[in-house]
Amino acid sequence: VTVVITIFNCSINELEVTLKSVCNQKNVDFEIIFADDCSKIDYSFIINKLMKNYNISYKYIRNKVNVGTVKNLLNGVYHSNGEFIKPLGCGDTFYSESSLSIFAENFEEFDVVYGKMQGFITYKNEEKNTKYKNPLYIKPFFKDNQSKLNSLIVLGDHLSGAGLMYKRDILIKYLEKMKNKIIYVEDFVPMFVLLDGGCLKIINQKLIRYSIGTGISTAKKTDDRILNDAKVFEDYHKGLKKEGNFRFMGSDTFFYGLRVGETSA
Repeated sequence: VTVVITIFNCSINELEVTLKSVCNQKNVDFEIIFADDCSKIDYSFIINKLMKNYNISYKYIRNKVNVGTVKNLLNGVYHSNGEFIKPLGCGDTFYSESSLSIFAENFEEFDVVYGKMQGFITYKNEEKNTKYKNPLYIKPFFKDNQSKLNSLIVLGDHLSGAGLMYKRDILIKYLEKMKNKIIYVEDFVPMFVLLDGGCLKIINQKLIRYSIGTGISTAKKTDDRILNDAKVFEDYHKGLKKEGNFRFMGSDTFFYGLRVGETSA
């Protein structure tokens, strides 16, 4: 297993909290890739200092220019050796010391696995749980692919990237397809997997603590960067709102209809 910790101008405290959570995982062999999307500071010294406390293989990869979440994650995955990839953003943590092993044990014939999340906010250095719910309606995700696609595409009930873990080859395949069209919303991957008849499993158990307001999708200020990806998606499926329209449409057909995203840092 490889845990890819994505970094972009996060606080040292957020990085340390996430790293501690990862390094405390039990009953699973893993490495860590730190994928830094050209932050204002170089975190290598801090990471090297923190990692001295752990006997875990790791690499720090820093982009020379800001490329966005999709390409940054893809770059990190290309430097990985694990069969399975668990991306994790700074500030997010595993729910328990067994979370990563539970993720890994649930793959079997599946391409993507999703674990439920506990949202929280940090106020005056104290964590407070929230009622964050993702997905909003979980029952369709225990049914067939068509039901899952109806939730993801028709209803727009997307699975947050913080709760997702992937087979390495699957993640590379779809990030490569996305990289010149979608810049930040890497959690579109499950939708494209399902469009190609792939398998998604939902673990009905909390495996992630999700920091509300630190990620690009839950930040307090609406970010124009994410609107581009939403527009890319909206332009294509605007006329495909009726159930059943996605059954025989593969991801290649879907991507053919997407306009090329405008890269912007």
